[in-house]
Parts: sequence; structure tokens; C-alpha cells
Amino acid sequence: MKRGRSSMIRRSRLLGGVAASVLAAFSVAHAADHQEGTLVVALETLGGQTMDPILEDRAPHAHYQAPIFDALIGFNLEQGGLGPGVTEKWELAEDGLSWFFHLQKGLKWHNGDPLTAHDVKFSLERTMSEESIASRAAA
Repeated sequence: MKRGRSSMIRRSRLLGGVAASVLAAFSVAHAADHQEGTLVVALETLGGQTMDPILEDRAPHAHYQAPIFDALIGFNLEQGGLGPGVTEKWELAEDGLSWFFHLQKGLKWHNGDPLTAHDVKFSLERTMSEESIASRAAA
């Protein structure tokens, strides 16, 4: 029984880490939504003193991660279930081994650079790296 619970906890941590990391991976600012000003957020703690969700998974970070980072796949709150994030659609390959993600056109990083497939690849590889909380949770 302990082994099953331990395995379930490990899986939950892994999925949580991957979810947080993927969220971080796609921090994209929509050019049309650009607003100037200062956003002030009060947090009880910064935990490990990093705002990088690849490295930090403590609860206080969830308060600022959602408004800062966009996900590869988001949620459709009106219909329930999954919806577009930075992807407009995604499809499973016929062999069932690969996924194809079609990125929305015109998305930009906070500095104005366009979001590319290379950015997505880099972020996913970083999520799977040894430094990532997802990798540590799976160990």
C-alpha cells in the first residue's frame, strides 16, 4: 500500500511540475493587449527567491504564475475542458506517438520578439532537464 501511495504522490508531483513548467515555458505577451503601467503584487513570501517555475514549485508562486505565463494548451472556461493557449490547435499523429501543435500567429514575447517553434522546443527540453522541478519530482 505504501508503494502505491508513494507512486501516486510522485506522479502528482511530476504532473504538477510539468504543468507549472509548461506554463512557464510559454510566457507570451499578446501585442494587442499591451498596456503600460505598474502592476504591484503582494506576496507572503517568494519561497526560494526565484520566480522561475522551472526551478520553484511552492504554493505562493501560483498567485503570480497564472497571470504572467501563458500555457501551450489552456482551458476553455465557458465550455469546460481544454482550449487554446499559445496553440490554436493540436493533433495526435496517426502512429499515436507524436503530437503536432499549431502555434497562434502573431504572438510575441514581452520584448517584442515573435514566439517560434524553437522557443517551444527549448522550453520543453528545459522542463525535462535535471534542474527542473518536474525531473526532481519524478526521481
